[in-house]
Amino acid sequence: MIRITLGKSRISYRCFSNLSFTRQELNINNNINNNTTNNDSIIIDNIKLPTVELINNSIANNTGLKGLFSDSTLKDLHNGQSMNLESLKEALSDSYYKNYIDSFKSQHKDASNNPIIGQYKNLLEKCSINYDNNSYIFDLSSNIYNYYYFTSILKSRSGNLIKPNANALLETNKISINNIPTSPKFLSLIKSSFNSVEEFLTLLNDSILSIKGNGNTWVTYNYVANSKTYENFKKLTIVNTYNNGSPYDLLSNRIQTGEEFNNRKNKSINQDTSIRSDKHTIPTIKEAQKVNNFKFNSHPLFAIPSNPSYYLRDYGVYGKQEYIKNVLASIDWDIVQSRADSN
Repeated sequence: MIRITLGKSRISYRCFSNLSFTRQELNINNNINNNTTNNDSIIIDNIKLPTVELINNSIANNTGLKGLFSDSTLKDLHNGQSMNLESLKEALSDSYYKNYIDSFKSQHKDASNNPIIGQYKNLLEKCSINYDNNSYIFDLSSNIYNYYYFTSILKSRSGNLIKPNANALLETNKISINNIPTSPKFLSLIKSSFNSVEEFLTLLNDSILSIKGNGNTWVTYNYVANSKTYENFKKLTIVNTYNNGSPYDLLSNRIQTGEEFNNRKNKSINQDTSIRSDKHTIPTIKEAQKVNNFKFNSHPLFAIPSNPSYYLRDYGVYGKQEYIKNVLASIDWDIVQSRADSN
């Protein structure tokens, strides 16, 4: 009887101890999960739109952006970005997208040296290397990113907004060169890339005009990474993206990841195969080009949107060319030049 009682006591004691330990584990795990959830919520709540002082002041003063946008159009465009931000926060709150939250944990500067817009670039890059269905948050973050690269290089100027009629379609397009860069270094870069400022502005104008529907025309700065030998490889390019497309070649990350996987796989196979030292193979042209391939960096300097929502209300259905003319006249080239210099 005593042994049975003691046995029961020991068994009961052990069961109680294991149960207590399990409860403690559950409490710890719950606390960790709760803390993680709380931290994620704090990060999401702190996600912001990148600020552009000129735009914020124009909205606060109800002036619109003089020489380019009326007050109502500018406010509508900005409100659209606020809605994108709220939709992005709501999406990131879903457990399906929780792995993307860490893009906003710290601030990283991008080509514009703006730490907040750098977070959106992080998110875009992370979307590009994951194969799950992330197009929704990609579109939202890309829309915010593209809008910033347009509004952040603008300046206000004098001039009334004109709404052309159908006769504007018959007029010969004349590119104004009154507003051009002043930096000798940047002018030299333009001339080496496009032969002249006139050709650069003409190509920029025609590229914007060629987009039918939603899209952006980008001016990007391209150069060989970490090289002083290939200084002459520095070039400006004009790139069109459509809908919420990005100027970065983000899919290259997926290609690079696939190549690295194949290289590791081939290396492991070769380790199991004896290789005679007297055998030498001459690489093919394709293999040689791949080995000697330069790593080019491409950084956006600015974007110009072609979405009808940017020009229909102020310029009408025949006013896209007038809108483009005013955008080119409103570019603050000092900001553009500083972005090129920083890279």
